Amino acid sequence: CLVRYLNRPIKPDSWMVERKNDILWRMRLVYFIMAMIGLSIIGRVVYIQFVEGDHWKEQARTATMRYQSIDAERGDIYADDGRLLATSLPVYEIRMDLSTNVTSDEVFYNGVDGLSAGLSSIFGDRSAARYRSELVNARRKQERYYLVKRNVSWEQLARIRQLPLFRLGRNRGGLIVVEHSRRVMPYQTLAARTIGYEREGVYVSLEGAYREQLEGVQGKRLVQRISGGSWMPVNDQDEIRPQNGKDLITTINVRIQDISEKALLNQLQKFRADFGTVVVMEVSTGRVKA
Repeated sequence: CLVRYLNRPIKPDSWMVERKNDILWRMRLVYFIMAMIGLSIIGRVVYIQFVEGDHWKEQARTATMRYQSIDAERGDIYADDGRLLATSLPVYEIRMDLSTNVTSDEVFYNGVDGLSAGLSSIFGDRSAARYRSELVNARRKQERYYLVKRNVSWEQLARIRQLPLFRLGRNRGGLIVVEHSRRVMPYQTLAARTIGYEREGVYVSLEGAYREQLEGVQGKRLVQRISGGSWMPVNDQDEIRPQNGKDLITTINVRIQDISEKALLNQLQKFRADFGTVVVMEVSTGRVKA
């Protein structure tokens, strides 16, 4: 009887059946939800790849590359006899790409001593040892847009191009030259207020009145974003070359201007005046000579 009792078939209670069915239902629901999420992800990937692909590729490209405006060479301002009153002189910024993708360790360390000695000789602001230390340190950091020197003249640039490493050019030696312009007046303060100047993007006097003609048309250069947030030119050549501004020939006479300024200054000093103005006009033509 005991054996027969133990071997008897056990009928599951109704609550066990319901519990099992509930678990199965929940598992099917979770499976269905996961399957739908997976399908939606696959669908989104396909949509981005084939429908929005061009848009996101362009977004990625513009985040790392862009066109940068390049100022054109500003036109000169002349006196009535052709003497130069204001002009723009080119100044250069010397930078260096110290990545191993550009210059191998063998080439770099064979040339860094000569480069350091040359930079020290040209500028005289640091010793050759210090130049070498700074270049080697920047090399270790793999800096791609390392600043070597600002406000470099054309004559200095010509000598720099002949130094070790730099004579190999940009693609093999890492030399990057960035050109800027600086406005100068050969006669310094003579007619300076009339010629004008730029301050915080605002031009005054002749520089402001004829700004559109003097400025020319800006060019474009393709630059790439690198580590540190700097933008480095991709090529040495500009994609769109700037168009230089037009020259301005004034009626100012250098000799009359000089005499007038000295006479005015004498009167200011004599009467201890705070300011004064003088205008000299050629009455037969109405041209302002000073």
